[in-house]
Amino acid sequence: MRAMRWWVVAFLAGVILLASAGAFLWTLKRQAPVAAADIPAPRERCPDADQPMPTVQVPEETTPVILWGAGKVRLFLDGQPRSSPPEAPLRFAPGEHVLRVEAPGSSMSLTFVLVPFEPVLFHAEETPGAGLTLAALGPHAPTFNVPLDFTRTSATDETLLTDAGSALRRDDWKSAAAKLRAVSWKSRSQDAFLRLAAGVHAATGQGALAEAALGKVKGNDLPTVLEAWRTLSAKEKARAETPGLEKWNLLTQKFSTLLERFALEAPGPVQLATSRMSELSAGFVEATRSKDTLSQEETVQAAELALEQFVRALRRSRPEDCDFQSRISASL
Repeated sequence: MRAMRWWVVAFLAGVILLASAGAFLWTLKRQAPVAAADIPAPRERCPDADQPMPTVQVPEETTPVILWGAGKVRLFLDGQPRSSPPEAPLRFAPGEHVLRVEAPGSSMSLTFVLVPFEPVLFHAEETPGAGLTLAALGPHAPTFNVPLDFTRTSATDETLLTDAGSALRRDDWKSAAAKLRAVSWKSRSQDAFLRLAAGVHAATGQGALAEAALGKVKGNDLPTVLEAWRTLSAKEKARAETPGLEKWNLLTQKFSTLLERFALEAPGPVQLATSRMSELSAGFVEATRSKDTLSQEETVQAAELALEQFVRALRRSRPEDCDFQSRISASL
């Protein structure tokens, strides 16, 4: 019994000695100098980590314009040579503009006004029997009721059409209308009469009549250009009825870019943002379907806030990774 007691005491003493020796060695280790190379460099927060998300700015409103000159006809808008095929119309700021059309031995000018969401078509050609003609749809003009009912005269149709074309090139729609009234019914289905009649209707703000006349023109490439203008008009009308659509598209595009580039590196923030944007997308679609512009605006504002929070969460996930932060900045 006594031998057992001393064995226990000796064991405890050994444990105490080992513990004391370990403590001593640990103290020496703490006191031992450490080489400078073994000390990790302090990590600093990257400057980009505190950068806020730039404001999403919608570009200033512009109006699409189709500018097409057939053959040797050239068009100049505000003094600059311009041409835009039907599938790629140019866009210009709303307000007053000046169009000049030139052909060998002939020219004409037109001052017109562009308004948002109302596309404009200009198609110029040298029309047999009428000279240089300009088909125009969309420009705003004072509205007058100017019928082209038939009035008998002794002049030939060829002379009447030539004179009407000359009058329109001088921007004298009244004289042109007087000449066109006297054109016989058999000549009224010709492209020359239809283009000139459309010119009078366009100059007097009768856009529907001008479009109807141009819709009957058979020659040249006008039918293709006209169809492109109609499609463009429908798109612009839909855009006008959804005022927040452009900003919504910009926001979702930025979100998609961030998702594509950082989904694997920051799954947590990406998952939360994806869930929120999915919810907002359903709300925006419903507001658009019901034409609720107030709900559209509120949803766009909520999406902008969600994107800001997403960017902030991404930055906070790796505040000391400057390459990561730079790539976020470049994605915005």
